[in-house]
Amino acid sequence: MCLLIGDCHGLLDFYKEIIENLEGDGLHSILLGELGFKKQHDWFLKSPLSENNKILFGNHDYFPYLNREHSLGRFKSIPEYNMFTIAGAFSIDWQYRIEGRDLFKEEEMNCQEERKCFDAYCKAKPEIVVSHDAPDSAIMSIFKYPHRFPNGQKTTDFLQRCLEAHQPKTWVFAHHHKDKDETINGTRFICLDELQTIEVEKLI
Repeated sequence: MCLLIGDCHGLLDFYKEIIENLEGDGLHSILLGELGFKKQHDWFLKSPLSENNKILFGNHDYFPYLNREHSLGRFKSIPEYNMFTIAGAFSIDWQYRIEGRDLFKEEEMNCQEERKCFDAYCKAKPEIVVSHDAPDSAIMSIFKYPHRFPNGQKTTDFLQRCLEAHQPKTWVFAHHHKDKDETINGTRFICLDELQTIEVEKLI
């Protein structure tokens, strides 16, 4: 069994309780972001749990560790589940954070990374997409926000381009801290609340 898990927000005891009893070969779980910052990532890297449980970085994560062994990196194709992961999001609370400690310019992909991700996504044509944030059209449809965040749509615009290039069967995301499940134009969009879980096998 492989679990997808909503944002952690540094709640390590609860996260550990979820993953420590997962069994089987290969990938046990993917956290959809916000494990925390340096202290929390250091704890996880030292834990044997990091071997089979991976982190898809969101925006409140320690980006100097993006390419460490516990991370899925910017994006990753997981053929076993016909799944594709995409990291990152914009921090709307950036003005209350300190760059290099709990805010990182790398929280969103640069243009070169977007091109590589887009090419890999189009090649993979996944049935399941797992990301921290979601395509712009899905966000506006599901959450009925009155307007887009003025500086926060770079990632959601990129995810929208991915959706328009290839429409997956299911798209699972977090970031918005709500439990939502809505089908839009044939794609099932699932937003996971904080530490909410869903089994990948039930999405196949």
